[in-house]
Amino acid sequence: MNAPRLQLSRRVKHFVTDGIAFLRRIPMSLNPRKWLWNILIGLDQLGNTLIGGAPDETISARAGRYQGKVWYWTWLSKVLNWIEPGHTANAIQAEKEKRQQDPSYRAGDPPVSKAPKGDQS
Repeated sequence: MNAPRLQLSRRVKHFVTDGIAFLRRIPMSLNPRKWLWNILIGLDQLGNTLIGGAPDETISARAGRYQGKVWYWTWLSKVLNWIEPGHTANAIQAEKEKRQQDPSYRAGDPPVSKAPKGDQS
């Protein structure tokens, strides 16, 4: 009876230690707040994609675009704008200005990095 419980606790322990090891590999040159913000934006865009939206659009921008057209987007837009006044309008503006993109893409052509030595076809 204790064997499955022991195996589960080992799996949980490995999951936690592997997660900590992964987080330690994140380059320290990255700003942790910026890194976390980027992760949250990515999750927001993933969520929008999973419910049938454009892959590069956040749920907030989609709610703002459909406000007044579809009841549930109108409701979500009202909630978001109640929490932070102007939230959906700011989200739409951020999409138009492509603020989620790397700044080098917004400035023109991104710098081209060389492929690793093993990747040269």
